[in-house]
Amino acid sequence: MSLFGVDNYSRSPVPMQERLPAFWMINTTNAVYNTMPVYGAAGFAVFQLGFVSGVLVIWFGLTLAALLAMVTARIGAETGLTTTNINLATFGRKGSLGPNLVIGLGALGWYAITLGIFANALDQVMQAVFAVDLPVAVYIVGASASKLVIVLLGFKAIDRFNRVAVPVLIGFLFWLARDAVDLSSLSSLMSSLGALASHEGAREVALPTVLTIMIGSVIAGPCAMPETMRYARSGRSGVLIGGVSFAAVIPSILVVSALPVVLNNSDDFVGNMLADPFGFAAVVVLVAATYTTNVLNIYIAALTMVRMAPRFSEARTRWFELAAIALVGVAGMVMALAGAAENYLDFFIMIFVAFPPVAGVYAVHYYVKWKKTGAGFDLESLPAFRLRAVGAWALGSGVAYFTQYADASLSRIPAVDGVACAALAYGALVAPVGPYLKKLKGVRL
Repeated sequence: MSLFGVDNYSRSPVPMQERLPAFWMINTTNAVYNTMPVYGAAGFAVFQLGFVSGVLVIWFGLTLAALLAMVTARIGAETGLTTTNINLATFGRKGSLGPNLVIGLGALGWYAITLGIFANALDQVMQAVFAVDLPVAVYIVGASASKLVIVLLGFKAIDRFNRVAVPVLIGFLFWLARDAVDLSSLSSLMSSLGALASHEGAREVALPTVLTIMIGSVIAGPCAMPETMRYARSGRSGVLIGGVSFAAVIPSILVVSALPVVLNNSDDFVGNMLADPFGFAAVVVLVAATYTTNVLNIYIAALTMVRMAPRFSEARTRWFELAAIALVGVAGMVMALAGAAENYLDFFIMIFVAFPPVAGVYAVHYYVKWKKTGAGFDLESLPAFRLRAVGAWALGSGVAYFTQYADASLSRIPAVDGVACAALAYGALVAPVGPYLKKLKGVRL
């Protein structure tokens, strides 16, 4: 429940009367990726590989994300459950603690990193455009407090906020891109495109590294799609939302956000905005890009915390949700003040290693076992552990960790290696030998 009695359905499926149209769910999905770290990854791809190759990497990375998103979005829509609840059914009551901890910490870490990057960027813009010089901490605290207000009102409030913020953000992004092109002559634009396309400047980062960074900046979303897609009206709607969002809308926006890289020959997103007098538009982009993402990060981290806690009465659950939201907001704020944005690469590696294999396992479990039997979600009947699911996740995470640092790799992209190995291992374990393995006390294999 939220502050005003709006149910967040942290322990039960979202009822059909609460579901939302596909158009607005696409808008909510886009809200997650209209954020500065992802803009930075897209700009980095164009800067390092050239405009044409960079755009192809953006689209290829988002297409891979779309394939996973369509699978996980359908699971969320058909079950109406959060990722945390789906993990409970997949890994068991105790076995799900590890995967769910990864999800909660991932959302919290992404919140803190985005908040820190936003505060530093806004400080640069305010000084350069409006000659306002405030401590960065002021922006961090103010932004965190205002986001908490939105999240306390529940998912419907987040959805309504994003219905306004996302179109405004996209509109200002296109405005910035248009103004950037207008401020440069056509011949200058074509010359810049040609220079980047021919790799003038001898970039030193290899294609697999750029692709890994691009996929790493977006891979968490498809893995946690049930968090929002449980509000979709059908499984087909979930597939449509995941595919359209990741394969079409999001990459188009990222290409537009990377266009100033061409004109300024720099992958510094904030620096590119300050290179020309965009003023108020730059502030709108920074604020909207951070808020649309971070309200969902608080929401996901808080609901994960609630679901991992012991079962409370309905009234106590309402208050615990409020406390969890406040705790996540404060913790993220403290992490941002401590400089979380400076260590975002370490955070990406954690995401590469542990997050994607979770989705690989729960997707196979849903389609091979859960959906096939037609069993409902019943917390009381769940085993403590599903050892094969936990083992497959550990294997996938190990493979992703190894390929992150070794020359040997299946796809040369750790996130892809991890999710594929986890899914294949679990599929091989549950299909042929499941009925013949003995059940242990408190353990269901």
